[in-house]
Amino acid sequence: YTRVLPFNDLLKHRKTIFCVYHIHYSWDNTIDTGEAISKLLPMFNDNIEKFKEFCRFGKAVILGDVNHQCFLYLKGEKGCGKSTLSNIISSLVPDEHKRAVSLNKFGDDTFISNFENALLNCGSEIDKGVSSEAWGNLLKITGGDKIESRQVYSRPKSFVTFMNMLFNGNNSLVITKTNSARDACIDRIRVMIFSKNYRGSTHRIKDFDKVNFNQYGDAFVTYLMSVTGSFGNWEGYQEENKQGI
Repeated sequence: YTRVLPFNDLLKHRKTIFCVYHIHYSWDNTIDTGEAISKLLPMFNDNIEKFKEFCRFGKAVILGDVNHQCFLYLKGEKGCGKSTLSNIISSLVPDEHKRAVSLNKFGDDTFISNFENALLNCGSEIDKGVSSEAWGNLLKITGGDKIESRQVYSRPKSFVTFMNMLFNGNNSLVITKTNSARDACIDRIRVMIFSKNYRGSTHRIKDFDKVNFNQYGDAFVTYLMSVTGSFGNWEGYQEENKQGI
């Protein structure tokens, strides 16, 4: 079982080590973050506050911090950079601690049992077929409550996960079923809308794909760890949530 420790509390941080697991990048306050940030900001329409909120989410993922009790949904047309941004967040976590489960499968114990040691789940569109059981488990995960999972040929188990959740899609969230768990989850959604299309653009959005992110990874991680505040409180969410749900 892996429990993420707040950085610099019980272990003196050094290159590539934040806590009890390794990540692929180094955190060093002497690194110049300017070039890396200048390549990412255009995807946020140069809105530095929006970008900082994205960084706060990444910081929460690294630290296993789920106290914000929210999850992030990136909305935008193809070519706007949302998949690239998802890949960036995904690259912060070792493979054994990340999952790729869509929300409509959150009601399936087969998938839920795999969340025990996860730090990040990256899913796709949230569609109208989400069951009440899935909404209920989402509510437990975001609330830090114990999750009950029935196992095939073994005893049921319960656990608390430190998993942050990131979804992305082309459309506004389709939330049609009404039940208490679903209604409670709506308040925990944080939507970021990306409207700029980079297809055919001279902007090097591919500089931040899975292959090339390594050259900017240290600088990005150094920047996001320096951003203060908690994820989920950015005022800009108010208007984007109206458009996104």
